[in-house]
Amino acid sequence: MIPSILVLSGCGIWITAADRAAWDVHYGDRAGWIEVAAVAFAMGSPEDEVGHDDVEDLHSVVLTHDYVIAASEVTWQRFFDVLGYGTSRTAECGVDCPVVDVTWHQAADYANTVSASEGRSPCYTCTNPGIEEVDCELDPTWISAYDCPGYRLPTEAEWEMAARAGATAAFPGGGEVPAGSGSSCDAPIVLSNGDVLGDFAWYCGNAEMSSHVVGSLDPNRWGLYDMLGNVAEWTNDAWQGEQALEDATDPWWTGGANVVIRGGSWWDGPEGVRLAGRSGLLRESVEMTLGFRLARTLDGTDTGGDR
Repeated sequence: MIPSILVLSGCGIWITAADRAAWDVHYGDRAGWIEVAAVAFAMGSPEDEVGHDDVEDLHSVVLTHDYVIAASEVTWQRFFDVLGYGTSRTAECGVDCPVVDVTWHQAADYANTVSASEGRSPCYTCTNPGIEEVDCELDPTWISAYDCPGYRLPTEAEWEMAARAGATAAFPGGGEVPAGSGSSCDAPIVLSNGDVLGDFAWYCGNAEMSSHVVGSLDPNRWGLYDMLGNVAEWTNDAWQGEQALEDATDPWWTGGANVVIRGGSWWDGPEGVRLAGRSGLLRESVEMTLGFRLARTLDGTDTGGDR
């Protein structure tokens, strides 16, 4: 059974009441949702940041919708419980590791199924739902992704805002990649502010060529785990070039074959798991380094949480 959601106190973490015990078996404190208040922020990176790429130029973004985002990546067990299938490569890591080898369409189908379990309207229109050959797109009922009241993949702007948790540097604690260490798989990597990268991110230097149980490392200051490293994450948005780097209010992008992925993975070096790092993949792609987490726009009837 897919549980309904209830607000708990502290840090805006939301988890179930009736099914708390069942969640705890697989997730413990990592289960739940972080509430994020709408605000303006600087998205991307400055040109002098180590690892900066032209597709991540600094620009201003304003979000006008409060939202919640999952505290951790969707696990193999959770995905299997909801849709009834899962990949064997995830199972090798364990049922509490992020589900991988999931297409964008399958992630959207998962979001719709969770929405239906709570009586929320779906955000996506899907052909062949519930099976691996599903094909999805944003439901044209909604003017934008932000208008849908159900669960969905986070827009790229929502993802980066939550990952930054107020930070403006390359990493949540404010540090930068040491010069000459951008692609290094050495460990430990000590950032410019003294933080150790491996304390909060699984990357090539500490992951031993594998994903790991969600929430095993330190969360960011808002309580989000594995936003950097472990596995990269699908977002809701189609890949855009320079247009996506313009100042914008509530940006989101649809159409096009490629979708934005964020966060980097255990395969990447330090530069690849920076907050501003971004790339794109075909919606049909399956990668052992790629998973997802969900988000949902708050509709004014939700209460509780402190972020």
